[in-house]
Amino acid sequence: MIGQLVFTGGVLSLGVSKVQNFSLGFVFMIGLGMVATLATMNTLIQMEVPNSLRGRVFSTYLWGLQGLSPFGSIAIGWAATVAGIQTTTIIAGIICLLMVVSIQYLSPEIRRIVDS
Repeated sequence: MIGQLVFTGGVLSLGVSKVQNFSLGFVFMIGLGMVATLATMNTLIQMEVPNSLRGRVFSTYLWGLQGLSPFGSIAIGWAATVAGIQTTTIIAGIICLLMVVSIQYLSPEIRRIVDS
């Protein structure tokens, strides 16, 4: 959850930043949060999925992570063209925050798995 919040905070902060040096720090935060979140997701899959299903689960996971991202890139690019880069970044950050809160609220058992 910390990685998700660091990522989301970086995206929201980048959306309101007007100073290049601060923006670079926020991009670093985004990368740090993304790496922490991806490492946690990979670890959860390794720990919780039975060996006989791990390949199938990883292929579905990678399809969702990398196979669908071009569609998100097109949508973000279109939104940035229509609404502007800062507005789109702020909206994306708000959506990320809502998703983090929703996932943590609807699946609190994930935190117990990671903490144990």
